Amino acid sequence: NIKKESKDTLDYWLHVWINYYSYVLTIDKHNTTFVSYGLYCEKPNQTIDKIAQKIDETLKYSKKDSFINKRQIDNECSEELKTKAYGIFNLLQTISQG
Repeated sequence: NIKKESKDTLDYWLHVWINYYSYVLTIDKHNTTFVSYGLYCEKPNQTIDKIAQKIDETLKYSKKDSFINKRQIDNECSEELKTKAYGIFNLLQTISQG
């Protein structure tokens, strides 16, 4: 239960993430484009170009360098929440590649 969690815990943020992206999976995807954050960080220019192609627009932007997040976090969390979050994440990955 999210109300019982401290905002300082990974469980709290997993609850928030799961809630948000569970809702996202219910919306009409016809006019929606999902972008993988990981792919955007790894290949920002190709990702922006793919978005431009998808929306049939020419976008002018300054070229971006790739980004690798080296921040370390405390990975202690509920296995149940982690499993649920990874399941949603995998669905989102599939959708973003489509």
